[in-house]
Amino acid sequence: MSRSVFPILGDKSVPMIGREEELTEICEGITGKSPGCQSLIGPPRSGKSVLLNRLAEWLSVEKNPYEFVLPWNFGHSCPDSQAAFVKEFCKSLAEALRVADADYEDYVAYLGDYEQADLKEVTDGLDKAGAPILMLWDSFDVPLAHGLPQSLWDFMRELVYGKKHQ
Repeated sequence: MSRSVFPILGDKSVPMIGREEELTEICEGITGKSPGCQSLIGPPRSGKSVLLNRLAEWLSVEKNPYEFVLPWNFGHSCPDSQAAFVKEFCKSLAEALRVADADYEDYVAYLGDYEQADLKEVTDGLDKAGAPILMLWDSFDVPLAHGLPQSLWDFMRELVYGKKHQ
């Protein structure tokens, strides 16, 4: 039985081959002097997820301006309502805070109610504390196709606008 470099099934991630230039460009875009939101757009199976996974790996070992990196693949887990979206985001952020070296227990407890207002207070507090968040969202077209309300996107933009979060 041969071992494929590009597994079709299973939990093994696909290696990134020959995309170093694109990865460098993305890294510079989110870690430069004036970082901005980045979008990877391309046809299905063109390697967008592979690039995002490699970016997450790179950020976990390289010095970068983000205290927390929150990857979320909407193709695997897509909320069907605004409340479900906020709940999943709170859970993801709380888990990242739990494993951090710093003392963030108060923030974790605050996120336990899964409320939008609490999420905003925590992200504002993290920004003021100099602990920026980078959100890596894969398959973002999936929640858009589910018709999540404009108010959710307005809220998410409010979480990052004018802050160090991306």
